[in-house]
Amino acid sequence: MIGNAYSEQGFLIISEAPEVSINFDYVTEQTLKAHQKVLTELIERDRNYPSVIMWSVANEATTNREDSIPYFKSLSELVRSMDSTRPVIMVTCKAENDLVMDFFDVVRVNLYPGWYHLPGQVSKAQDDLRETLEKMYAKFKKPIFITEFGANTIPGRHALPGERWS
Repeated sequence: MIGNAYSEQGFLIISEAPEVSINFDYVTEQTLKAHQKVLTELIERDRNYPSVIMWSVANEATTNREDSIPYFKSLSELVRSMDSTRPVIMVTCKAENDLVMDFFDVVRVNLYPGWYHLPGQVSKAQDDLRETLEKMYAKFKKPIFITEFGANTIPGRHALPGERWS
């Protein structure tokens, strides 16, 4: 099993449900049931691997709408009922308006300063990153884990001033 190899090599794993960019304009009761099923299977598969350090319920879902509250509350409760020993997390991409982070143990965020925000302005992006993280901590009072960070590149492409292409 791949989990054994990771554990033997000392890797630390966040085991994440393959739920990306959940849009509540299209969420139904069936969506929630399918999400619960995927999480249940994920935890049953991975819970005995010591390399798994956190459970992640989703990546960059819509978390700034009222209908996201019962949805993510139920998912966090499901995960905790199956394993109370590991932190439960999810990625927010709208931290300033997030309504569900109270249900999670760690604020997980994907940030691309100098790329999607302040493109090509590295010194401004550094200050902006610091300010963003300080605001997040002030709002949530939880550890913050940046799980995606950086910029995209195309080998051999150079431009001054820098050009964003994605």
